[in-house]
Amino acid sequence: MWKSLAVYLLLAPLALAAPAPFLAKKEQPKKVLTIKPGNYIMTWRGVESQAHFHSMGFFSCHWQGRWWNGQWIVENEILKVVEHPLDEPQTFSKWSVKLTSPTSGELLNGSSEWLLKPMK
Repeated sequence: MWKSLAVYLLLAPLALAAPAPFLAKKEQPKKVLTIKPGNYIMTWRGVESQAHFHSMGFFSCHWQGRWWNGQWIVENEILKVVEHPLDEPQTFSKWSVKLTSPTSGELLNGSSEWLLKPMK
């Protein structure tokens, strides 16, 4: 019995000094850039416009006197929009933005700054 007590007294401090696996720092997941659905003032090619990004992927924008409707999605931190003017539904256009934050980025097909400001 004394031998097992002596072994216990020798091993107990070593066991307490060992790092506990459950206390190890967990790696933080990488934040993926995306935009939040909502109503914004969007600056696109230097022009401010009302823009609406719906949570179900619907997009609407009033740009230079015309309403544009379409769809939006963010894939791999790239915002992709397919749209058409409301008065010409047969005419489509596409544009993409490489996001640098949830409210800014760079147009991929036009090399221009792109910004969003929440509408009040």
